[in-house]
Amino acid sequence: MLIRHTFLYLPAQLIGPFVQFVAALVWTHFMAPDLYGVLTFIFAAQDLAFVFSLSWWSQYTLRYFALLPPADRQPYRTAESAVLVSTALIQAAVAIGALVLLRVEPTVPLVLGAVAFTVTRCITQHLSERARSEHRIFDYTVGQTVGPVAGFGLALLAVIGIAPTPECALIGYAGAQAAALIWLLPRLHVARVSWPLPGDIIQTALGFGLPIVIAGAIGWISLNGIRVVVEHAAGATALGLVAVGWGLGQRFTGVAATLVSAASFPLAVRSFASGSRNDAFRQLAQGGVLLIALVLPATAGLCLLTRPFVELTVSRSFQEATMIILPLAAIAGGVRNIRIHFADQVLILMERIDVGIVINVIEAVCVIAGAWTGLHLGGLAGAVEGCLVASVIGAALCFGYIRWKFAFPLPWSSAGRIFLASAIMVAALLLVPWETLHIGSAVRIALEGGLGVIVYAVALGCLEPQFIRIGWRQLVTPVAEER
Repeated sequence: MLIRHTFLYLPAQLIGPFVQFVAALVWTHFMAPDLYGVLTFIFAAQDLAFVFSLSWWSQYTLRYFALLPPADRQPYRTAESAVLVSTALIQAAVAIGALVLLRVEPTVPLVLGAVAFTVTRCITQHLSERARSEHRIFDYTVGQTVGPVAGFGLALLAVIGIAPTPECALIGYAGAQAAALIWLLPRLHVARVSWPLPGDIIQTALGFGLPIVIAGAIGWISLNGIRVVVEHAAGATALGLVAVGWGLGQRFTGVAATLVSAASFPLAVRSFASGSRNDAFRQLAQGGVLLIALVLPATAGLCLLTRPFVELTVSRSFQEATMIILPLAAIAGGVRNIRIHFADQVLILMERIDVGIVINVIEAVCVIAGAWTGLHLGGLAGAVEGCLVASVIGAALCFGYIRWKFAFPLPWSSAGRIFLASAIMVAALLLVPWETLHIGSAVRIALEGGLGVIVYAVALGCLEPQFIRIGWRQLVTPVAEER
């Protein structure tokens, strides 16, 4: 079931993030480092706006909405419309606050672009999560892909046709996200704002979700604290230089991570609601194995291919810094995404968000301290190294806790085989004298990447044949309850 659901969610989890990955490269060819830094910081601020405004409601929806009988869903819809309208003010405030923090001139187009982008993106994110809670995979795909894909197209047209500025790009993205909302609002039967509001639902959702808001805000620091430290200590140009490698590394590993987590958590919730904690844990553990099997070799491959990849895709003014930062950022992102999409899911399922908050606080403090110390000792690369150490600390604490408190069955044996298969892949690729072949960067990426996939697949198949058999059996087994 998990494998089949994973493939059904694949377009949503792959297309949008892939285009965002491509966009991050394309913008380096159109914008100077300082303008690129502004654009990426607004993107990061939107994530923070979602955390503050709607993450509590989205997590409540993902955890409980599908369990409501159809007759009991109208009060939820009434509350939802009020939440969406009222929290738009928070989203706008965060967007404007980001511009103030960046110390840029708040022109009217830039303010309007930042606010429009942030508000439309936050609402689209929530409606995507609601579609996922109902297993409405097509609507989830629309919510996850129209903004990044069509938005990038509109943004690129605006940047080329009007001016290579952040505000033009933001307005393009906002237009596509508004179009996605026009589709999603009626499809998901979002109600109009009406009175009286079902205060009991909102109060319950706040009780469940406020710890998630706190954890998410602290988690945002863990992911984006390096941007704040670098901007304030070294300026907007340095922020733009570090943003390329850091953003690419985090996004690349994030894509691999969400491929599995989108399908595994709703299935675990369903098992847990039926009274089977062991089945829910087994579902999450199986998802964790798939997660590691995707993230680990992908991260290793990106590290090996950094030089040809950067030379082929990144603007020359960003290349030197990106070659140093990208491998470190990819490893940090791999560690952090395995924790978020595996260990943290156990905490959410068991409603121990308080523990997640404590771990996030520790990690966030380590990120700020590590980035600040590393920046002064080793420059931009040192700042990323400090964040990598912080990610390892957070992951170790989280996995240690779920094993100790819940006796969660960590898949050590399968993970070990995945590590060994990845090591075999790396060794095989290092034995090939790529530099002496005198081939272009694109050809090298294709050949080295293809060889890596083949070697890894063969090695994993030999080391873990049961894993392959289970995956194939689940893939071809129909799922009667799919919608």
